[in-house]
Amino acid sequence: ETIINEVKELLIKPLKMKDVEVIVENGDVTVTMDKDTLRQVLLNIIKNAIDAFKLENSGNEIIVSAVEENEFVKILIEDNGGGISDEVMKHLFTPYFTTKEDGTGIGLYISQLLIEDMGGKISVDSKNGKTTFKISLKRG
Repeated sequence: ETIINEVKELLIKPLKMKDVEVIVENGDVTVTMDKDTLRQVLLNIIKNAIDAFKLENSGNEIIVSAVEENEFVKILIEDNGGGISDEVMKHLFTPYFTTKEDGTGIGLYISQLLIEDMGGKISVDSKNGKTTFKISLKRG
């Protein structure tokens, strides 16, 4: 929860611009991972979620939750920004693939490498206008 709150502070301007609320549910867990690395991964995923929202929409939400399962913690980042098409999903973690006019296409690729380097996994699911990133890490 502490790291998510730090990320919210870093993204305060884009969150306000698109009227996005970040909700933390069950964020009081500990994982085995470098704090700065986890902050970078969450910053990238949440920033991408903010970018998915349209300015004219209301009810824009990003829900971040953590669930403990055996020796792992699953961090879920869910947004209601409209979802990701099947075609884009195929290339999501591919380096230099982007759908943004000013994007570099390395954010999710780097995030995946960082999570895997720490012994974790990252995946994404998108349906019914909602996208959920799932990060699985060893409990701390």
